[in-house]
Amino acid sequence: MPGEPLPYGCEKCDGYGNIVDESGARPCSCKLDYFRKKRLGVANIPANYRRMTLESFKRDTRNQKNIFSTIKLYIDRYSAENNKGLLLWGGPGTGKTHLTVAILQELIGKGFDGVFYNTQDLLRQIKRSFDPRTPSTDLSQILQDLDREILVLDDFGSSRITGWVYDEIYAIINRRYESGKTLIVTAQDFDALAERIGEGIYSRFLEMCIIKDCGDEDFRESHLAETLSVDDLA
Repeated sequence: MPGEPLPYGCEKCDGYGNIVDESGARPCSCKLDYFRKKRLGVANIPANYRRMTLESFKRDTRNQKNIFSTIKLYIDRYSAENNKGLLLWGGPGTGKTHLTVAILQELIGKGFDGVFYNTQDLLRQIKRSFDPRTPSTDLSQILQDLDREILVLDDFGSSRITGWVYDEIYAIINRRYESGKTLIVTAQDFDALAERIGEGIYSRFLEMCIIKDCGDEDFRESHLAETLSVDDLA
């Protein structure tokens, strides 16, 4: 009944989540916000990373401004039909993780569904799923998670991928390739990536992703140099 406390609930839609007027029916902003928060809650973004938004990305240098403009354009143009992935590479502290978390949060805000994984954590979870001593790790649940619209793999290729782990990761990426789902990746050394991750995964990255060089300037280090005095460092 009108006025009853439904999950969305606000005065504009009387709790039903939809507004109907002379223009027709449309979702109320409270309903969109409800589902945005719900999707963010299951996006596996670490608590300390949730502050990494597009607005909080520093734009002090020319390189930072260029990267920001590229990412902003990517988000603005992203759609179900225009959903090519992204590979950001560069040295530590260049803002790769910040930008990928910001992208994921922005796209979730636009109504898409996605998940974030640190690649090393993901590999550990996959390995544990095959260990009978850790029955709580369910590979089927991990694979279901990795099959969502947008998958972010942070710090890919920081260690060499071989053996059956390579086969599992390749299968995940190839399944996304075949189904046309978005893959967003960060890596440090693009030139050495093929050797570390194998030609199969590397070639899929080239087909699935726009490649963007974030440079090698450590923004965290330069920010400290600008804000700390000699006395602070003494």
